[in-house]
Amino acid sequence: MKIVDGWVDEAIEIGYTHKSMSRATHEPTHIVIHGTAGGNSAESIANYFATSPVQSSAHLIIGQDGHIVQGISMNDAAWANGGLTAGHASYLPGLVNPNLYTISIEHVKASTDNSNSLTAAQQAASFKLVACICEAYSIPKRAGDAIGGVISHADIDPVSRARCPGPYPWTQLWAFLKEPGPYIRQAALDTWNSTAHLFGGKPLNYSTGIAYAWRNRYESGKSLPPPTTTEFASVDLSGNSIVVQFFSTVRCEWVKGVAHWYDTGRVT
Repeated sequence: MKIVDGWVDEAIEIGYTHKSMSRATHEPTHIVIHGTAGGNSAESIANYFATSPVQSSAHLIIGQDGHIVQGISMNDAAWANGGLTAGHASYLPGLVNPNLYTISIEHVKASTDNSNSLTAAQQAASFKLVACICEAYSIPKRAGDAIGGVISHADIDPVSRARCPGPYPWTQLWAFLKEPGPYIRQAALDTWNSTAHLFGGKPLNYSTGIAYAWRNRYESGKSLPPPTTTEFASVDLSGNSIVVQFFSTVRCEWVKGVAHWYDTGRVT
């Protein structure tokens, strides 16, 4: 499974991009898990979003058969999460529309109270999709906090969406994602900081997309060298604004919330 320009390559596309908006200056930091509270297939839910007057949409829908349908690029904001209500997770920013920093995944549940458990195929597809999104957008592979992570719709709107998503195998998800332990996290930190002082760079503090993406790749077992430059603003071949950082043999370009890695073969 891969994500290209915000689209999952294995997903069936049923577009409803008219129910989306720009993320403006925001980048996705949280994945929101939903239940549909009705419906029989991912395709039928997508067609509902596409044709109904309801002012709601989600990026992705997972059917009970494990099929994934996508209607909106994850580089844009869907209309799934609305505003925060009383009792919401305290770490969520109170003055920002949650749609601007979230990616939403619907899970088809026939029961109107979302009481259905996921099917085995649905669970497998959900876990794989969450992991793929986390890696593509440098979202932490863990329960959400102020920095990012995976949350439920009820965390945003406990007043009217307290039963969304309903039963979801959270414990199994965390085990699947395998959030790295403290030793590999410290190793990543030490590797980054080993060269940062040489060029006036900042210690690894995960405050930027490239730093997050580098850490996630390092912790997932992909060997990466330490940085040799700070981040700097640049443009791509089409003149679009990007952020760039060099590592000893790798160039990273941060484009519309996604890190792109290029093997340069250079050694400094």
